[in-house]
Amino acid sequence: MGGPVDHRLPLYDGTRGRSLSGPADTGPIFVVGCPRSGTSMMQWALRAHPDVWGSAESDFLVPLIEGTKSAYAFGIKRDRMHWLVRESVTESELLASVGTGIDSLYASRAGGRRWVEQTPLYSLHLRDVAAMFPDARFVAMVRDGRDVVHSLMHFVQPMSHRAACRTFQKYTRAVLDFCEADNGVSLSIVRYETAVAEPGPELARVCEFLGLTADPACGEYISTEAPINSSFDGPAGAQPRWATWTPAMFKYFHDVAGESQTRLGYSVTESAP
Repeated sequence: MGGPVDHRLPLYDGTRGRSLSGPADTGPIFVVGCPRSGTSMMQWALRAHPDVWGSAESDFLVPLIEGTKSAYAFGIKRDRMHWLVRESVTESELLASVGTGIDSLYASRAGGRRWVEQTPLYSLHLRDVAAMFPDARFVAMVRDGRDVVHSLMHFVQPMSHRAACRTFQKYTRAVLDFCEADNGVSLSIVRYETAVAEPGPELARVCEFLGLTADPACGEYISTEAPINSSFDGPAGAQPRWATWTPAMFKYFHDVAGESQTRLGYSVTESAP
């Protein structure tokens, strides 16, 4: 399923020296990544921690962000005649103020615990989500693109192979571009394969990154619970499921998603292993 890549390499190294707007152990946690990359698994594993609370995917932050940005643009049309301009309110400040209200709403349901949110769609809006929640920490799940594509082809609303390849490329590029930019945001990339193979140590690393005391329940959730939202019944065999692809399918993946596959450190092949 692709050669192993050391997650301690710069691309996968925690905060990568970025500054934080607030303490590590108080801000919300966002689990992002391409659909079928293990985002649900990671969220549920973190929810096994006694200090973390989570619920269903939200999705509403995207239209809320878009509405806030639209309101800001409307509210500065008359320059200093408008309050936003007169009081030197930036778009990011307005987004953060809205985020403070959302944070309060989530906190009212979290029972004093820190909340975790898992909505893959936010991977495409990371800059704005980070502006809305300056104290947030992000855990980005990545996985061999061939496994992601094959899973997307067999999930609840199956995608065509070509659509799945484009989806993997779009989401992965967005996450990696955001990670590699100097956004002043704390983000750690977690490899799905590592989390499954070594759940205890990997979840301990994630907890440390999030400012949480490591709890064995997080790793145990991955090693003992049935897969969350799996596209398949039962484990894969000796060969990866995508080994059944035709040469044309391998070529299309290589041409469309090879860039992201390579940036993640996985092999790019044009034939079955």
